[in-house]
Amino acid sequence: MQNSQLAHTEDQAPITSFGRYLRKIRITRKVTLRELANRAQLSPSYISSIESGSATPPPRETTERILDALDPEDAEREALFILGMTARGSTEFDERLPEEVRFLICELRGDGHKLPDRFVRALRVYVKEAVS
Repeated sequence: MQNSQLAHTEDQAPITSFGRYLRKIRITRKVTLRELANRAQLSPSYISSIESGSATPPPRETTERILDALDPEDAEREALFILGMTARGSTEFDERLPEEVRFLICELRGDGHKLPDRFVRALRVYVKEAVS
């Protein structure tokens, strides 16, 4: 599935933002922000910040809780996971790491740190060996 085919609005313009696509799914399902937050056991302000783009897409486990609360189609679920991984700059391997390690990698690669890719790759190898 190509990124341009991931998610479309009703006029078929692609949605490339995790938060905007999450909001589209929520509204399509006629679920309020507060209802979604309660179902997913998250705060309404956190869901709002994800939808607005002021927070990065959550880790896979949190995304799964949100999606379980919305019960989207399989294609919507897959598209949201891909949009989230793309926005976080992660890979399928990253998604299998413990949440704390993924958070650390995201923090280290964030705007304030500019950690070189070779260090991130080395960290991934080290962690993979440590958790295996």
